[in-house]
Amino acid sequence: MTDEFLILASDGLWKAVENQAAVDLVREVKDPKVAAKQLVDYAIQLNSKDDISCVGGSIPLISWSTEF
Repeated sequence: MTDEFLILASDGLWKAVENQAAVDLVREVKDPKVAAKQLVDYAIQLNSKDDISCVGGSIPLISWSTEF
């Protein structure tokens, strides 16, 4: 199994949304902005009382450079 995407979010999201629920919600979403908005909206629906921030990205789009 390989990593498909990365979700970076504040505790306001993670206190309300289980890890697997977040993955299931956005796994098929192609646009990271849309996926992040869906996660934030879902946390709000679950009555998260903390601040909620979320960003995401597709792992194939992330590249690492070994040059310094």
